[in-house]
Amino acid sequence: MINMLEEGYIFEKDGKYIIKREFDGFEYFFGEFLTVDEAISKKQWLDRHGWPVNIETLKKVKSEDSLKKDDLNVYDPLEFECNTLNRSYEHDILEMVKNICFIEENPKIPFPQSDDLNRFIFIGQSLLENDLSKEDIKQSNLIGNRIVNMYTSTGFYFHVFEKYKKDNKIYYKLSDKGKKIFESKEYDRNLNICKCIFEHEVLYNIFMDSLVNENISKTNIVNIMLQYDLNLKSMVTIKRRAQCISSWMHWIFRLMDIEI
Repeated sequence: MINMLEEGYIFEKDGKYIIKREFDGFEYFFGEFLTVDEAISKKQWLDRHGWPVNIETLKKVKSEDSLKKDDLNVYDPLEFECNTLNRSYEHDILEMVKNICFIEENPKIPFPQSDDLNRFIFIGQSLLENDLSKEDIKQSNLIGNRIVNMYTSTGFYFHVFEKYKKDNKIYYKLSDKGKKIFESKEYDRNLNICKCIFEHEVLYNIFMDSLVNENISKTNIVNIMLQYDLNLKSMVTIKRRAQCISSWMHWIFRLMDIEI
C-alpha cells in the first residue's frame, strides 16, 4: 500500500518516498527518495520546469501491483533533466517568440493599464462559467467600476473578451479565442496569454529588450512605446502604461524562472 502525502504526487512505500503522476491513463514514476523533503524538493523542481510526458526514458506502469524496485528509477538523471527543460516555460516561450505573428493594432481599443495579470486570469476563468455583468465582476473581485474597465479592456486588447447589452446592462463573455485559452490547462493557458502579449509588436520588442539586457527597464519601455502610435495623449499616461507593461514582463519572467 502506498500512502499519499502531497497533492496526489508523493507517496510513501516501504519507508521511502516516490513521486508518481498520471498522464493519459498511465502512471509515471519520477524517482525514489530517502526523505520526504528530498521528494518535495524534486516535485517543486518539476512544477517550476515542467513535467516530462511521452519521453522514452519513462516506463509506463499500469498499476501499483506492477511496481517493482527497478521501476522506481525509470530515468537517467542527465537525460531526464534535459527532457524536462525542453518542456519548460523558458524553452516554450523562447521557441514561441521565434515564430510570432503580429496583429494590427486597433486604435479603438485602449492600450492596457491592468497591472495584475493574475486578476485578469481570474476574470477570464469566471467568464468560462458564465457571462458576467460589470456588477458581477465588481462583486467577485471587490473592485470598482474603473478597475473593471481596466481589466475588461485588457481582454478586448487580447481579443479574448466580448461585450453585449441585455436588459439595459452590459455583459461580458469570452470570444472563441478566449474560450480556447481559458478551457486549456494552466500551463497552456499561461503560454497562450504570453502569446497574446507577444502578438503586439510593441510588447514583443519590450520583452526582447528585457531579455537581451537582462533587465526590465521602465526607461527602455517608455522609449520603445514612443516608437509606436499607441493613441496615448501625454507622457504621464505613457509612463503609467509602462508600469503596467513592466508588471507583465515580470509575470512572464517569473514563469520562465528567470530572475531579472
